[in-house]
Amino acid sequence: ESTNPITSEAEETMIGRWQLVYSSTQLFRSSPFFMAGRAVCQTPAQAKQYDWFCDMHRAALAISNIGAVRQIVTPTNKLISEFEVKVGSVPFVGD
Repeated sequence: ESTNPITSEAEETMIGRWQLVYSSTQLFRSSPFFMAGRAVCQTPAQAKQYDWFCDMHRAALAISNIGAVRQIVTPTNKLISEFEVKVGSVPFVGD
């Protein structure tokens, strides 16, 4: 930040709701929670294990589709992540 300080004008342009328009991976992996999980992997084996976990997580939720993924930057510099989930029916639930 000292070599490239952010001006208050630049900070103001960041305030608002931002929608994810591209991801090279599963959409849920674009959340800060899952990105932080991947960031703590220190070895290729840990990364492979984390990838397996993410694949199993997605498979367990196969009845759902992830819709819009957004991040909101508030005037108080709070970052909020949100996403829409469209859930299908689960066979035999509620019978």
